[in-house]
Amino acid sequence: MKTVYVVFVSSQYVTGSLIRMATGWQYNHVALALEPTLPKLHAYSRCNYFEPLNGGYQQETPARYLVDGNDSQIKICGYEVTDEHYERIRAALQDYQAHKSETRYNFADILIFPLHKHIPLQRTHTCISFLCEVLELKRYMTVLQLERELQDNVLYEGSIRAWVGQNFPNENEYFEQRGRLRAYKDTARKNLRLWRDVALVGLTVVFGVELL
Repeated sequence: MKTVYVVFVSSQYVTGSLIRMATGWQYNHVALALEPTLPKLHAYSRCNYFEPLNGGYQQETPARYLVDGNDSQIKICGYEVTDEHYERIRAALQDYQAHKSETRYNFADILIFPLHKHIPLQRTHTCISFLCEVLELKRYMTVLQLERELQDNVLYEGSIRAWVGQNFPNENEYFEQRGRLRAYKDTARKNLRLWRDVALVGLTVVFGVELL
């Protein structure tokens, strides 16, 4: 057996604050780590600090949650998997990294959040649907439901700065403010493809014809 680490994050981003305000949850984000020291967090989130609508698969570091000297609260839960499952997780993460440019944040899932449903599209997730897939959970969960599911597996809860200290790499590319035209173009390209595919899934459900 091996252990992976599910990391719940209460981020200091405006979007994170809005999510917590709307849901009443303590944590608005969840990521996966293969090491308890969190040198690398695997998640679906924004690709650039200044571009909240341009999202996809990311290999995060704690630097993202220590912006401008701020701190973020986290909860780390251990999750035991078989050796075979662990290798499947590693293979999945490698595949997501290899096809990173094809990944998209599933904003459609945000719209149907009250239904606690997930619209399945290739390499398209929210942070929680990504965790549900790689952990091979039997059912879709919300961030709060997964947190409650792992309440007996908590290894640490508190400041991310206190947990990691200064031992993490910088993310200069993530914090680079790109030209507006390039940023708008990348965001529009991803989201136009997303809503096109969401529409095709809807037609598939209505007419029973595989369109994707």
